[in-house]
Amino acid sequence: RLPVYKEKTKEIADRLEEGRRPKVHFEFGQGSMESLKYAIKIFSDKQCTDSWGLNEKECVQYFGAESENLEDLKNSTLEAAKKYGLDRICVHTSKFVFSISKIEPKKEIEALVKGCIVATSASMGGISENLEKAQKLSTYNIQSKIERFEGYNFCLVPAYKNPNPKILTGLGDSFAAIQALIALA
Repeated sequence: RLPVYKEKTKEIADRLEEGRRPKVHFEFGQGSMESLKYAIKIFSDKQCTDSWGLNEKECVQYFGAESENLEDLKNSTLEAAKKYGLDRICVHTSKFVFSISKIEPKKEIEALVKGCIVATSASMGGISENLEKAQKLSTYNIQSKIERFEGYNFCLVPAYKNPNPKILTGLGDSFAAIQALIALA
C-alpha cells in the first residue's frame, strides 16, 4: 500500500490524465522532499501538467542549480524543462522572476510583470487597494530580457522593491497564481 501522500498524488495525476482537462500549473512548496520528488516523477511521467513554478531555493533543491544566481537558475531550469518534457517553468525570487517557456514571449512578460505587481501589492497589506501604488515603486536593477535558445524562450523581469513590507507570507503563491493564470489562458 502506498503512503497517503503517494495515493493522493497518484489520484490527482490520474484525474488530470483523463480526457479533456484544463491547463494546470504545479507550484512547488517547502515541505517533504520525498513527497515533492514523487509528485515531480508522477506528473512528468503522465505529462498531466502544463507549467511548473518554484522559488530559487527549490530550484537548487529539486533541479540541482549550483547556486541561486541567475545563470545557475536559468541553466538548471532549462535542463529540467527538457528532462521532464515541460513547455514551461517559472522561477520567482525576491529580486527577479523568469520563465523558460514555449509560450509567446509577449504573453510571458505580461504574466511575469502582473504577477510581480500583485505580489508586491499583497506585501503592502492588500492587493486591490495597493495595485497602483505597487506599480510606482522602483524595481531591482536587473534588465528585462527575452532570449530564445534550445527551442525555449527565456523571459526575465525585475521584481519591485517594497522597502516596508507588511506581509511576507504567501507572496510566492500570489505571484504564482496570477502569472500562471495569464500565461496559460
